[in-house]
Amino acid sequence: MLAKRSQLSLGVSRRRLIVDGIATDDANPLVADIAERLYAHELGIVAFRAGLEARALEEFIAAIAVSPHAPASRSARPDAPSWPGGMTSP
Repeated sequence: MLAKRSQLSLGVSRRRLIVDGIATDDANPLVADIAERLYAHELGIVAFRAGLEARALEEFIAAIAVSPHAPASRSARPDAPSWPGGMTSP
């Protein structure tokens, strides 16, 4: 997706993502699960920028896969508002 654009931003609500101003269907279980994970981590917007490195994306996915309510999860959450490799969470 990033080959043709400089950035892809996702807005996050409890069970939906907003992609380019279009809300996803909250009845889609896969998208709803991703939205719920991002929401639980208190991420309202996630921006993926051109040049995003696979390693940074893998680390991001690993971080949101851990429940923010689990005792060890604090170390899995990003401390900085931006990660190297073209991804930010303002």
